[in-house]
Amino acid sequence: MAEDVFAAWAADMAAGQDAVMLAPTKDLVADLNRRARLHRLTTTPVGVETVLADGNRASAGDVVISRTNDRTRRITPTDWVKNGDRWQVQHVTRSGGIRVTHLRTGRAITLPRDYVTQSVELGYACTIHGAQGVTADTTHALLLGEESRQLLYTATSRGRHANHLYVQAVGDGDPHRIIEPGTIHPATATDILHGILARDDTPISAVTQRRQETSDATRLGQLCATYSDALLHAAETLTPTEALTHLQDTANRLVKGLTGAEPWPVLRAHLLLAGHDTNTSPVDLLLEVVGDPGSLADARNPAAVLVDRLGTGGGGPLPWLARIPARIAADPTWGPALSTRADMIHTRSQTIHDHWSTTTTTPASASEGRPDA
Repeated sequence: MAEDVFAAWAADMAAGQDAVMLAPTKDLVADLNRRARLHRLTTTPVGVETVLADGNRASAGDVVISRTNDRTRRITPTDWVKNGDRWQVQHVTRSGGIRVTHLRTGRAITLPRDYVTQSVELGYACTIHGAQGVTADTTHALLLGEESRQLLYTATSRGRHANHLYVQAVGDGDPHRIIEPGTIHPATATDILHGILARDDTPISAVTQRRQETSDATRLGQLCATYSDALLHAAETLTPTEALTHLQDTANRLVKGLTGAEPWPVLRAHLLLAGHDTNTSPVDLLLEVVGDPGSLADARNPAAVLVDRLGTGGGGPLPWLARIPARIAADPTWGPALSTRADMIHTRSQTIHDHWSTTTTTPASASEGRPDA
């Protein structure tokens, strides 16, 4: 899709239009800017260069964009250098500054080296976030599908004559994702755009934010998270150091790189918790879930696979939460603390259940996706 964006941009530029590319990440923007400059330099000598804030270089003929409002740098008595202004470089000064002409107004100004190195980037491409204030004849915007409707509006309103969207509607070819729902039944471009339009990130007021944060549902989520975290921490704290060392050594021996994987602390904590719950050595549990080490040979993340094999949760204050093992419940410090948290979860969930059992109002979450919502 990035190739398509670049090709369309190049065609517009060749036709004499002022075109700009929009991309979702800074790395992709920097790459598109480099490619655009190299494309220009195939027909134009390089000349004297200066280094910009994004690490790219610029010389006479390049399009750049200013990223900081500076009222001290006046273009006219009523206008100044602003974030989002796009310019064409006329020449590079001896000190590394640049003489530029505004693409829309045609007015010129010299930007000193310190401003150039801190607040000027190549302007052939920019992020959608950074495109607010940008104006061009045409735009070519690459979308990930995770944008909000507000960002989509920005992407489709920068071009005076045309705005084009490029949406990736196929998988990335990763064989490990071949059975994921999104790969088996990939969303169409229309599906992706519908999802973006449904995603609203409008800022909310402090009053609304406080109401949401103090709602029963939010508090229940926080209680569940702290309960699970405390339970796993208790399992580690109450496990002898020798057992922890033995588990670490066995894991290193069984599966190469297992203990260095990001999910290893989670797997270790769940092994210890399951050991307390079943009166089983965590090493024996690890040997059981690993089984044949060869079965993990093609796993992208063996630790995550083993967490799934181990299976966690059940029997706690909510059906998907783990129960408090008898060993931990008998501890004078952890037992009462965890029991109190479990009681709080039960009480809060019952309050939510009672409320929605008696109200006739449909929850907002249940209305999402309905044609009449």
